[in-house]
Amino acid sequence: MKELDFFYFLNIFIARWKWIVLSSFIFGLSAFFLCKYCIKPIYSSNVTIFCGRILHSTEPQDQTQRQAISEYTGSLSIGLQLVNDYRELLKSNRIENKVLKDILPYLLGKGKSPKAVAGIAKDRNLENVDDIKKYMKDHSIPQFYYKCIINSIRQTRIISIEVQTHDPKLCQMMATAYANAFIDEVQKIMNMQNSQIIDKAQIPIYPIYPKSVKTSAVAFILGGALAYLIFFLMSLLDTTIKNPDEVTNTLKIPIIGTIPQDDSLLTQNYTGNYILSTGGGSKETSLSEHFRATRVNLQYSLINKKNQALVYIITSSIPGEGKSFNSANIAASMAESGKRVLLVNCDLRKPTLQKIFRIHSDLGLVNYLIGEKSFDEIVQKNVMNLPLDLVFCGPIPPNPAKLLISDEFEKLIEEQKKNYDYIFLDTPPLLSTADALLLGKCADAVLLIIRAGFTHLGLVQQTVSDAKQAKVNIVGAILNRYQNSVAKRGYGYGYGYGYGYGYGYGYGYGYGYGYGYGDNDKSHHHKGGLSRFFRKLFGKKHEHHYRELHESESKKENVSAGSGQKHS
Repeated sequence: MKELDFFYFLNIFIARWKWIVLSSFIFGLSAFFLCKYCIKPIYSSNVTIFCGRILHSTEPQDQTQRQAISEYTGSLSIGLQLVNDYRELLKSNRIENKVLKDILPYLLGKGKSPKAVAGIAKDRNLENVDDIKKYMKDHSIPQFYYKCIINSIRQTRIISIEVQTHDPKLCQMMATAYANAFIDEVQKIMNMQNSQIIDKAQIPIYPIYPKSVKTSAVAFILGGALAYLIFFLMSLLDTTIKNPDEVTNTLKIPIIGTIPQDDSLLTQNYTGNYILSTGGGSKETSLSEHFRATRVNLQYSLINKKNQALVYIITSSIPGEGKSFNSANIAASMAESGKRVLLVNCDLRKPTLQKIFRIHSDLGLVNYLIGEKSFDEIVQKNVMNLPLDLVFCGPIPPNPAKLLISDEFEKLIEEQKKNYDYIFLDTPPLLSTADALLLGKCADAVLLIIRAGFTHLGLVQQTVSDAKQAKVNIVGAILNRYQNSVAKRGYGYGYGYGYGYGYGYGYGYGYGYGYGYGDNDKSHHHKGGLSRFFRKLFGKKHEHHYRELHESESKKENVSAGSGQKHS
């Protein structure tokens, strides 16, 4: 279970801050563009009315009128009730009809001369809102948006009329027309003039909607938050191993070394040397120092008390983790320190060490195991002018597992222990075939290669469990293609050397041989965002799949063992 602490969230932001900021700018600029050029602005104009009569000393009044006014103005509750009546009156069609008739000349005047407007305005014998709207339609007056909002201040007799529309001048005209129509109708209905305008409507300068700055700021924040949420969910759903702590804390396996990703090897047309642990490439890389540190840790992982070679099986859980690349570079780095090293290609299904060392040989381990050649005839001596000897695969046999568990192979390893300090066996992935487990009796320990941001934790747990059941000692793990950005963002990407790995049992699984540079690994890990999502989401399903593949592999090897030996 991932620990969702402050640093977990912080690392997600640090790893993907460029994308988060880019998303924020895209959302912010898009919102600003829409507000500025796509959305028609809305303006607002307000007029304030006081609903209560103020008596002047010069105004002639008789005794009856003064008494009525005194009774009316003296009752606050009645006045407040009248305010509610006034609000409903302002919403009536009667007021709206008068307002539309008042602004009709302005609407007719757009694009017409004043004389023409005066002639048309005379024909305004309109009684209701529907007649006015029909009249506007008949005279080709476009429909326009408007909204009238009536507000009353609590515990007062003040009413605010707000009109919203797209035309600033029309907005001011309609607010004034609403106020005048209201005052006239109140005087007609109540037979008294007790309302007056306090604040007149003004022509608005700035629109109330959209607010470009505020909307853009909100969109900027939402864009960044959305991008961060996406990266957080991707990290949360990702079950791959991304840093050494996950290996040591969850799997209880020590980390022998971490091999960083070298971007100089990403190009598909790379023609340089793949043995980078000795600095033998076109330029010195950080991989050399990391392989040297791994070599030192490996030397102290087991104490040699027998005065003979230590035998290591180098394997991985699934294809594409960099098993062969690390095997070749660890062997070369160990030989660089002056140790006598033998590297044997025990991957008899689809060997790749020849491509890594760029050495062509038709002879190899298979020729020795079937009795065709001696060890001296199949071994490549002093490769790269180092005390490093190589044994390649040779011809592809139909029964690899049968050959590897033969007495000839065990005898070969026992004999060569006297001639070397270290023997490394490059085997197929443990969950794909049974070869690595079958060789466990010949080896002192297993070195597990784990590719950061690629290998699911559940698969490695299954690998460790199978190794324990077979009583195979996993001395440690190497985290291949590790980089801090992978650990922070919680997911990685893949690319491969382009050399397919097929087992020929009705199921093919392609992978790149070592560090993974080229096309085929890309096809394995870049089949599409949807497949990657389900692969991360249903990591347990892959455990079951590889377990079944491993069991069927063992059964088929046993069935075909007899006939395969005759064929060899």
